[in-house]
Amino acid sequence: MKNNLSFISLVVLVLTIASCTSSQKESAFDLANAKKEIEAANKQFVEFFDKSDSVGLANMFTIDGKSMEPNEPSFNGRSKIQTHYSIVMNAGANKLRLLTTGLWGDENMLAEEGEYTFIDKDGKQLDKGKYIVLWKKEEGKWKLFRDCYNSNLPLATARQEDKAQLNIDPVKVSPDKFKIVMENEHVRVVQYSLKPEEKDNWHTHPPKSSYVLSGGKLKVFLENGETIIADEKTGTASWMDYVGKHYVENIGNTTVTVLLTEIK
Repeated sequence: MKNNLSFISLVVLVLTIASCTSSQKESAFDLANAKKEIEAANKQFVEFFDKSDSVGLANMFTIDGKSMEPNEPSFNGRSKIQTHYSIVMNAGANKLRLLTTGLWGDENMLAEEGEYTFIDKDGKQLDKGKYIVLWKKEEGKWKLFRDCYNSNLPLATARQEDKAQLNIDPVKVSPDKFKIVMENEHVRVVQYSLKPEEKDNWHTHPPKSSYVLSGGKLKVFLENGETIIADEKTGTASWMDYVGKHYVENIGNTTVTVLLTEIK
């Protein structure tokens, strides 16, 4: 009887171990398949970029997603990411190419290493560099949780020269809206004022900080046809890199006044 009980116990133990081993195999994360999913997501990302669809692109980020660009603060959340990419697209970067060079992680989080290239409408390379993206599943799909990249090119590049050629000085095209407060070899301080229902003219901005003296609601018209609603809050400050061709309309009920400090 004891021998029978011992045999039965041994069988149960073997079956339990086999069951656990089988379960572990079934639940093992398939990194190769995950790579295919990330490459498919990157293809969709590129398609949105090439079509200048900043809304579709921003929706590929998680709700709490963050885009961390070089030489400027992070863009947190889909709304700010969408605004940022609208400006990038409008500044002349019309095509994007991505190449995954490494992928690590599990079903909770993936870390992707890759290379990128920005190209203009004529096929000219504007920038080339490397990136790290953290992917997280949201609603059953892999989405960008953190996106960080930096250029392989030195700061003084042909890309910056191209931007300089695209500059449209707002003080010259809308002198009644943009007035120089102070200027030296380092910066130019400009006060911008726009009354309700007023519009300024097409212009660009160099890298600058902005401080809102009196807030209101603005509508920004981009060269690619997209529009952005900007709810400017009194007392808030921000930094932006080069801003491509656009013009602005005051769609609120208050005069908006902003102090711009442009870097030379």
